[in-house]
Amino acid sequence: MSRSFHVPEAKVLKALRASRHGPMKPKALARVLEIRPGDYKPFRAQLRDMEGRGVVYRVKGGRYAAPDRISLVRGRVSTIRSGDAFIRADEITHEDVFVRSGDLATAMDGDRVVVRVEHHPRGRNPVGRVIKVLERAHPTLVGTFHSGRKIGYIVPLDRKMGPDVLIPWGDEGDAEEGDVVVIAITSYGARRRGPTGEVKRVLGPMGDPGVDVLSVLFGHGLSLEFPPAVESAAKEAAEQPVAAGDDREDCRDLML
Repeated sequence: MSRSFHVPEAKVLKALRASRHGPMKPKALARVLEIRPGDYKPFRAQLRDMEGRGVVYRVKGGRYAAPDRISLVRGRVSTIRSGDAFIRADEITHEDVFVRSGDLATAMDGDRVVVRVEHHPRGRNPVGRVIKVLERAHPTLVGTFHSGRKIGYIVPLDRKMGPDVLIPWGDEGDAEEGDVVVIAITSYGARRRGPTGEVKRVLGPMGDPGVDVLSVLFGHGLSLEFPPAVESAAKEAAEQPVAAGDDREDCRDLML
């Protein structure tokens, strides 16, 4: 997409919402927006970019529509204990959408998705179905490894993360039954096939010292290492003696 060309997204959405004939073909939309012929190609590229982010949606016939005009809502998945979820809408003016576990498709907790609203129960949140995942929140997961007869699998420590993840034989690394492991998700699956992954790190049995802490760190995507600048500053601070007359108390040898 050309850097010098850009139509404000709000202007594109306004034109789509004002259409009396429903979703619009790109050329019709370009005419309404008075796009010059020389800018049509970058305009199409901008539409594809907006579609990829869920800002607009392309329906049958290559026509574009504003999501809210065809009962679509963008938002982030927030799974509850039952396995069902609420889609926390990006637009603060839109209600959160309730989605049953069987209608989440391959979406997991924290993913950004597009959901189609299918009905509005009286006095309750609208109910919908996930039709597209825009952004994955968790490329890795932490769970307990189990070995089956033909395939291994991990049970996520955080049950909000969704179903068990299959680990094909050969991708289990050094993991043994009951080990807490970090996996990379290699496939998010499909409606009739669960996600699969590959063991990247074995943390050890949950009862071993430090495994609980490591599982929390990796589960939240936290690094075990500090940037060089931080390491250097910490080392410099550790080497500074407490001078006579200094009011500070040296507590570096105390166990916290």
